[in-house]
Amino acid sequence: MNHFVNFGLLFSFLTLAVSGVLSFVLPFSIDITRIHIIFGFLTFILIGFHLYGRLRYFKKQIKVNRRVIYSSVIIWLILLGAALENWWPVKKVIEQGYEARHRHEIVRPHPLVASVQEKNRQTVSRQKINGKTGLSINMAFNHTNETLPAIALWAESKNGTIIETLYLSDSIAFSDRPIWNGVKTPRNQIMPIWRHRYTAISGVSPDGKVDASSGATQSHQFSLDSHLATNGEPFTIFMEINMPADSDDKWTDKHLGQPSILYSAFIDPAEPQKYYLVDLTGHGGEAFKDGNINYDPTSLSTAREILDLVLISIHK
Repeated sequence: MNHFVNFGLLFSFLTLAVSGVLSFVLPFSIDITRIHIIFGFLTFILIGFHLYGRLRYFKKQIKVNRRVIYSSVIIWLILLGAALENWWPVKKVIEQGYEARHRHEIVRPHPLVASVQEKNRQTVSRQKINGKTGLSINMAFNHTNETLPAIALWAESKNGTIIETLYLSDSIAFSDRPIWNGVKTPRNQIMPIWRHRYTAISGVSPDGKVDASSGATQSHQFSLDSHLATNGEPFTIFMEINMPADSDDKWTDKHLGQPSILYSAFIDPAEPQKYYLVDLTGHGGEAFKDGNINYDPTSLSTAREILDLVLISIHK
């Protein structure tokens, strides 16, 4: 049994170490996170068996070697405090991680946003501060799609400013050059319309340059909270989707295929209407240069068949 525990700890530790390093230096991956969690749980169990087999040793050391025990406890408390308070050198180490170095690229939804994905279906819900659901977006895609396309959902004010990014597919949410369909691809080629609008919040343009005139300010909170209120300000929900490798006779790039498709719905909380359908607005062909919408979708073929239905529900 001891041999099993010892070798189990060895392999489990190696797996934890590798997955931990990968999580630190690479964009978020649900696969790496899953491996880290499972082997962390296994290590917890194996260490429990290991400590149980060493109970006599610990009892003896508590009696005869208290100085070492006290020193170990003090060092543990110092490290714990440094981690909790982000003291140096902990702060310096964390700043070298992917999350810290790419903070302007990483997009996470509002804490009150939840999403559920099923086969050919996706639901995104945005709660209000009081905990009640304020807005739900139910998307259905045609059954011929083996995988869901990349999706960006966001709300804009009447003057065209992003209020809030509601959802961004995990495949493109953690890097401006994500691995998309197996190929490193600039995010402004996948979601060009959303990415150019996101510059106003991130302060970093799609080519990586810092835009000093952009970025969220204290006076603009970029939140749907005030807009979701009864008699709140109207806003527009935009949905940009893109399926890789869907080339046709006009759009011949084997990887990018046809450009992203843009749908939209104008929402006015002051109106009694509760349900909204999105309209096909245009596409993102050539938009990676300037983010402008091409309002003529007739040049697209199968890309217009990706989406089956989007139903937006407003709860006042």
